[in-house]
Amino acid sequence: MEEDPPPFLVEVGPPPGANVPCSPTRKHPYPVVLAHGTFETMEQNWAVLSPRLKEKGYCVFALNYGNRGLGPIQDSARELDRFVNKVLAYTGPRRSRSSATARVA
Repeated sequence: MEEDPPPFLVEVGPPPGANVPCSPTRKHPYPVVLAHGTFETMEQNWAVLSPRLKEKGYCVFALNYGNRGLGPIQDSARELDRFVNKVLAYTGPRRSRSSATARVA
């Protein structure tokens, strides 16, 4: 029986395979954090990649942040940093693998 995800992962609409209870494995020791691009959401950017990564055994995490990438970059960076730190605390490793779409200032 799977455990309930921690509160910071309970967000409406994560892409399939993301934000589900997961422990990194020897083969994939680092969690993957997916960050969407400007005007987008995690559902729009990662609906295809997220389940593929999960099927391959990765722990996958995604979030919606920065008012769809329209907020100040500094605020978005802090929000993303907090999320990554929570993922790392939850999964154990001291670093993560990240994937993001570009955001230009």
